[in-house]
Amino acid sequence: SCGVPQAADFMMRMLKREGFTHDIWFFDSNLSYHSDCIMANLAEGVIALPDLPNYGILGGGVPECFKDYEIVKMPVEEVKLGAANQICLGDGRSIVVRTAKETIKRMKAAGVEPIPIKYDAIWAYYHSGPDCSDADVWRENDPVKPVPDGPPPIEN
Repeated sequence: SCGVPQAADFMMRMLKREGFTHDIWFFDSNLSYHSDCIMANLAEGVIALPDLPNYGILGGGVPECFKDYEIVKMPVEEVKLGAANQICLGDGRSIVVRTAKETIKRMKAAGVEPIPIKYDAIWAYYHSGPDCSDADVWRENDPVKPVPDGPPPIEN
């Protein structure tokens, strides 16, 4: 999320040749400042959005790329506590703030295993959740896919 559609167009000129696509969507900024604090990617085919009309998305509802996804509705009070800023682990589990009690119940009902963590003080002070605080991790057995025109992979 960039806040300026022209910035998305600029990025996509670079990423389109690599096969990436995009949808531009606008959300109610009274909910949060950033899209990953409003929408959580929980598992393949499952996302979470605020329990609001049109999920708090302005101008037409869910982006085309998510039209067939299951949507877990998060209580607005929990969205404001960081419930959407999750780390999807890619294996049916997702790291979520422990204060998202109802969201956690709804995740379980959707077949996603929540991993609640203590993040209350960090969210209260910085408005930064687990996803905003994580980093990519390289593991020895991960396949390395070089990026065209990018630097070569780091050798051990």
